[in-house]
Amino acid sequence: MVVREGSGGLGEALALVYGSTVLEQRCLFHKLRNVADKVRSELKGEEKREERKQSLEQASAIYQAESAAKARERLAHMGSGLARTSSQSRSDAGTRL
Repeated sequence: MVVREGSGGLGEALALVYGSTVLEQRCLFHKLRNVADKVRSELKGEEKREERKQSLEQASAIYQAESAAKARERLAHMGSGLARTSSQSRSDAGTRL
């Protein structure tokens, strides 16, 4: 098993050398860091602080799920919440125009 940070080059090299016989997993630390970066860029400002915290807690909970099915359920829940937030942000922007 190989745990990697997501670099395309390493994945290509593993596939070339080992084919489909090697198990790969993305490093959870790097994945959660990427989520945190995206959340910070999308939910800016002090008024969005609680939303940022909740989003990061939800992302972490996905990776701590007891099963793949539970992880998918948590991911769907997080995705629907982000869609509502995004829709609300667009609506708020329209009322400011």
